[in-house]
This record gives sequence, structure tokens and C-alpha cells, in this order.
Amino acid sequence: MLNKKNKAFSLVELSVVIVIVMIMIAGLIQSSRIIGAMRISTARNVTQSSSMPWINYIVTWYDATASDAFLESETDDGDKISRWNGAEVRYTDRINLNQTDDDKKPIYVSNGMYGLPSIRFDGIDDYLSSENLEQSILTYRSASVFIVFEPKVVTANDKRSILYQPSECGREFDVGYNFASKGNFGIASSSESCGQTNATASGIDFVVQNEKIVASLIIYQTPMASGDITNIKSFRNGYSEKLYKVNNGYTSSLMENTKKYSDGSNRLYIGARKINDNAVPSSFFNGLLGEMIVFNRSLNNEDRKEIEKYLGKKWGIKVNYEQ
Repeated sequence: MLNKKNKAFSLVELSVVIVIVMIMIAGLIQSSRIIGAMRISTARNVTQSSSMPWINYIVTWYDATASDAFLESETDDGDKISRWNGAEVRYTDRINLNQTDDDKKPIYVSNGMYGLPSIRFDGIDDYLSSENLEQSILTYRSASVFIVFEPKVVTANDKRSILYQPSECGREFDVGYNFASKGNFGIASSSESCGQTNATASGIDFVVQNEKIVASLIIYQTPMASGDITNIKSFRNGYSEKLYKVNNGYTSSLMENTKKYSDGSNRLYIGARKINDNAVPSSFFNGLLGEMIVFNRSLNNEDRKEIEKYLGKKWGIKVNYEQ
């Protein structure tokens, strides 16, 4: 009978195995970094080859894939973001965002929506605000807003503000969701007493938890009368969404008198509602934000579709249109 002996690995053999494993891990890490860099490069090429740079009257533009969007020291996964630079645009200066309170900084996610860099707001206390206190945006009677986002929490009766600029009560510019019910999306202001939300919002299925969305709002000059919402159009991934009034609708009586949506006398806030510089913020956004583009005019259907197609292609969101 043959003698069976247990044979242990020698130190040399163990060393070789360890080296091979380390090489494999290093290769996987390097491959992941290369793939990530390729995705960012592709996204930037999509932006440059689109019609976006040539569409006029952009007020501000935030793109998490842009090369100069963030401080270089804050672009590792999990870094806290203290600054988000607006893109260079014609007609207006950059509107840069910042946050100096370390506990309120959103998080840089390197592999976010569609594997691209995205900014994570925790829905508790994260938000960004414009550097300048008096930040003029949307001071005309028309506007267009495009937002690419992925909500992480969608609960009933829990308002979430993505883009907000305060003014006198009744003339705030508040873009977000859950203004009236779970999952609706739209634009809101407060009544003149600041105690009641007046909103123009979509149905309940617009905002879906963990689903990437290209949201578009087109606001026309007329009519601008109290309770009339026919001057506001909403689109989800290219599809037109029927809008409904919440209380008196977005166009309050004060707007009817002043004929503008904002007077530019306060900061611009991203990720929360804050009625003035010293107020306690609320209505925190909970989710990922990838890109936001704001125009101070109402875009025609051709330009709107061009932007929606660009955003859909870049962020891996299927954009369709009714026949």
C-alpha cells in the first residue's frame, strides 16, 4: 500500500500565489479606473458634439462630468463637495455653488448614474448655494429648466426641493417634487402669507424611487394670471405630462402683478429650500444629481427635444416622443 503524505505549500509557493493575487487585484483596480475614465471622456464628447453649447440664453449650467466642475482634491469617490462650478456660458457670468459647513456638504459619487460622476444629497442637511448673495436668475417672464436626477427616497407629503431661489412670498422659484402628493414633479411658490404652497405639478408617477429621470419645465410668458397654469409645460424623458393645480397654482396674484418669477435678490440654492440667507433650510433633496441647465427664456419644441436627447444619450436614459 502506498503511503499518503500531506504536502504543505512551501514559503516560495505561497509567496508566488500572493504575488499573483496582488497582480490580479491591481489589474482589476486599474481596469476599473480605465473604464471610468473612458466613460467620462465619452460623456464629455457627447456634450461637445451636441447642440448645447450653441443654444442661447443659458443662465446657469451644472454638469458633474465637466473637467472643471469640482476641486481636483474632491473628485475621489466619497469626497465631500465644497464647490460646484457652473459651466462657462454666454451672456452671463458663471454662477458657482459652494458649501462651507463640512456637515452639510453633498458627496461625490464616482460611479453614479450610468457609471458617471454624480452628486449625492442625503435628504437630511446637504445643500449648495450660490457664492453671490444677490444672484440674478429668471428675472424675465419666461424660463426653461432641465434636470437629470435619481431620487433615492419618494414618500408622501415630504416636499423635496432641487432648485430654489427665494423672493417675496408668492414669488419663490421652487422646482422639485412631492408638492401635493407622492411622486409628482413641478414648480411651486408660497402664498403671500408664506404659509401655503401654491404649485403646478404633474401626476403621481413622474418621480419614481431609484429611477433616472430627465425632467423638463418650460414656462411661457403668457398667460400670467392668478390660478392659470396653461403657461407651464412639463416633460418626463421627452413625454408631455399633464399638470394640475395645487391650491391656486404656481402663478400667484403677486406674480401677476410683478410680471416676473424672481427678482434676483437672494442666493440660488440646490438641494434644499431656504427662504433667506439666515433661515433654517428645509425640504432637502434625497438622491443623485447629474446635470442641470437653466435658461431665462422658453425654448421651442425643437430646442427642447435637442436638449432632452442630449441628456438622455449622455446619462443612459431612454427619451421618447409621442408620434
